Amino acid sequence: MFETVRDNLLHIQEEIEPCKPKIIAVTKYFGQDAIISAYEAGVRDFGESRAVEACEKISSLPEGIRQNSTFHFIGHLQTNKVKLVIKTFDYIHSVDSLKLAQCISQYSKEVGKTQKILLQVNLFREYNILFLDKTISKYENHYLLLFFLYKKDIDINLYLD
Repeated sequence: MFETVRDNLLHIQEEIEPCKPKIIAVTKYFGQDAIISAYEAGVRDFGESRAVEACEKISSLPEGIRQNSTFHFIGHLQTNKVKLVIKTFDYIHSVDSLKLAQCISQYSKEVGKTQKILLQVNLFREYNILFLDKTISKYENHYLLLFFLYKKDIDINLYLD
């Protein structure tokens, strides 16, 4: 497996050479061996979307891998799983509601962690996906590091108080 992971990673890096984006290996359907192989091939960012299974998998990784990797919770997060996810993940992607952001903020404050999140913001009034209302930008932003994610190629200027 190691050869395949390393070869695939090298192929991807060659194809995107000039851009150098961060590569997040989505490992939600793979076991611990695949994460270790990807880590040994140079991957340091891993994405998971099943909270309970992911937390168990990540906690069972060797300490060196856990300490030197960045873990991303991708996909929709239910508020009843926020506490579990905050304990394990460095980033929470796709925060799509004020209620979820408030829950993340509250629990982050309780445990003394500044949780990094990515927000879904409806810039185009598309209704086929969940989006976050713009009011979140003023909600307890001292507990949340905000990153904006959008789906269209346009220039956006954000002005936050």
